Amino acid sequence: MGLAYRKVTPGEDDHGRRLDRVLRRVLPETPLGHIFAVIRKGRVRVNGRKVAGGYRIVDGDELQIDESLLGSQDRRGTNGHHTPVSPLGDELRHSVIFENEHLLGINKPRGVTVHAPDGLDQQVRSYLGDSLPHSLSFRPGPIHRIDRNTTGIVFFGKSAVGARRLGEYLRNDSARKVYMAVLDGALRTPVVWEDRLRRNTRTRRSHRASRSPARDRSNRSSSNRRHEAGQAAVTGVCPILWNDDATLALCTIRTGRTHQIRAQAAIHDSPLLGDRKYGGRPEREGYILHAMVFILPVDDETLGFRYVYADPPASVLERLERRFGPISPERILESVNRAIETV
Repeated sequence: MGLAYRKVTPGEDDHGRRLDRVLRRVLPETPLGHIFAVIRKGRVRVNGRKVAGGYRIVDGDELQIDESLLGSQDRRGTNGHHTPVSPLGDELRHSVIFENEHLLGINKPRGVTVHAPDGLDQQVRSYLGDSLPHSLSFRPGPIHRIDRNTTGIVFFGKSAVGARRLGEYLRNDSARKVYMAVLDGALRTPVVWEDRLRRNTRTRRSHRASRSPARDRSNRSSSNRRHEAGQAAVTGVCPILWNDDATLALCTIRTGRTHQIRAQAAIHDSPLLGDRKYGGRPEREGYILHAMVFILPVDDETLGFRYVYADPPASVLERLERRFGPISPERILESVNRAIETV
């Protein structure tokens, strides 16, 4: 008896991708070695022909896939995305602050992880449902992350074009993110923090690196020297309000290191108030760190924005007023506009 094939049509995002990589998305539960085997045996064909795994998909191609390979993966839709396990999408609608064909911007609440079985990633897939263009190889996902207890802007890719383009800005450190933070102690003048940070995977904390890369002439391997030298971290800090106890500041990060603001604030003796992991004084409601503005160096026509703004949560504004008294939104926005103009 011959094989029973199911016909699958690639989408625009699949154009130019290798067949084996497309199949890794279509058959996520199939080991890579087995994918190569089924291609060699002709259980996956392109336009009725056997091709190599390195074959690149072009517009108009049609895939024929042995139905037995798809049997255990029927939870996947025809566009290659997992069907949501639970209808979480409606819970997310009030948090959407930006959306077009390429990107989805979410104002993430406190206490939600970006990646987890019940995290933001899953909620976004539920929210988008079947609204995305047909694609076998692209799935929506976060382009960057913020911590569980940090609030504010997180971007998800809705297309391969959007994910790649915004990812490039982040990789070359040309995008800027402005955070609102409450620091322990009084900081009254703007300052730029420049450090080299090293990540301790055991303690899950970032520290000031122990060595300077320019001066390290040791016999250690290059990978060990790079690890000890750490990565450059640059943060501009602009105080907005302060008293003898704490400072409300806008922190503009010019690099994207894990726990960058939290670690640098501690290094410079101004830890986030309530951030006990980095030496801040205890606060019952935890630290305040809100990703308020995401800024590109230019007005990008493809992505559809120059900057995106996310309001702080109402609970954060209440805490700020208890600590600093009545807060003028105009003063905060004026400081935000200055941050945007300096990018």
